[in-house]
Amino acid sequence: MTSRISMSRSTPSTVRSGWRLLLLVWLLPVLLAACNLVSESAAPTPTATALPPRVAAEPTTNPANITNPEGFALTLPPGWVVAANEGAATFGGVVTLTPATVDTSAPTQAVVIGVSEQPLLVTDPITTGATLDDVLDEALQTLELDQQTGERSTTRISGLTARVVEIDTPQSQRRLAVARVDDTRWLVVYAYAPVAQWDAAAVDAVLRSLRVFEPSLALPPPYPLPPDASNLARVGNQTSFVTSLPIDAVMEFYRTALGAAGATERTAVTYATAEEFEMVFEGWPPANGQAVLIQGGLISIENEVGAIGQTVVTLQLE
Repeated sequence: MTSRISMSRSTPSTVRSGWRLLLLVWLLPVLLAACNLVSESAAPTPTATALPPRVAAEPTTNPANITNPEGFALTLPPGWVVAANEGAATFGGVVTLTPATVDTSAPTQAVVIGVSEQPLLVTDPITTGATLDDVLDEALQTLELDQQTGERSTTRISGLTARVVEIDTPQSQRRLAVARVDDTRWLVVYAYAPVAQWDAAAVDAVLRSLRVFEPSLALPPPYPLPPDASNLARVGNQTSFVTSLPIDAVMEFYRTALGAAGATERTAVTYATAEEFEMVFEGWPPANGQAVLIQGGLISIENEVGAIGQTVVTLQLE
């Protein structure tokens, strides 16, 4: 690994860096699946397509049923599910939506929404005077789509001015939108699908329902951590870390640690495979009546967060 986050004296910059890396880890399956949409065969270079006028995406009056702690909410389109809802206030949050019929572990069709200090899909630091088109350029470069862009347009998302571009190829259709929320936060929406499965109505519905607001700044409780916990990130209502313990050992660690404090495992929702797990505990005193959700998965790609075979674990209050 090329960087670590101190467990006891993390500076804001190192925590932000670690949080950004964790977001990238969560997004890897999404990005890899999206890349596969155009890797089936060599295709001619797409040409710019004139787009019809779009209805501005304005905040909906319908109640949102998906909320992210970074400070945004949306309504799930019919027939779609939440593949991931990760993040916390201050440093960034991501929601990934997919049709219920799609493999959520590596979706070939999805809508990804991110609000963060560092724009989603942008790896280089953003300068103070960056424009929406600058951020759009950087995100397209990350996706290796910077040479395949169609015409850009301006719309409104949650009352914010947004720049939008669509990329049509023989294999896939994609839409990428960028808006500036405030002086510190950016909104990025990325939708993609094979041509036959592209659902423009669902993407439009998500954009119309999207609402951005001030995030909750509640700090996470002091969760017990394995002795070898590293790359610790405590932000908002969530704590994340990396451990060399296998999944079954991580689960046993929390059964023992939280159980000793009086918590009870909600065994009906416990889920575990050789590669990932999820468990919920109730009655842990520091949670003040809220349930503790613990999720984790093996690192399958060598990266700055951890080595192959290590386990990434996140804890948050429900």
